[in-house]
Amino acid sequence: MRPVDAEKHTEEILRLIEEIEGFLQGVSFSEFGHRKSINYSVLYALLLIGETVKKIPPFISNNPSEHSLEGYHRNARCT
Repeated sequence: MRPVDAEKHTEEILRLIEEIEGFLQGVSFSEFGHRKSINYSVLYALLLIGETVKKIPPFISNNPSEHSLEGYHRNARCT
């Protein structure tokens, strides 16, 4: 796998995390428990994160300190 592919997977994971944050913005814990649409949206995003993590090569996932996201700007978007 090329480093560019690993970077794309990492960006996808970060994008999905932002999606989850958006789903949960302004939602109380109680509301989250009762609104299945939000619950399923978060669950599906977590499932996609899990599937994407499997695509990251072991040399990166086993040495995360060497491949940090330091300097990543939270609002940066993959184009």
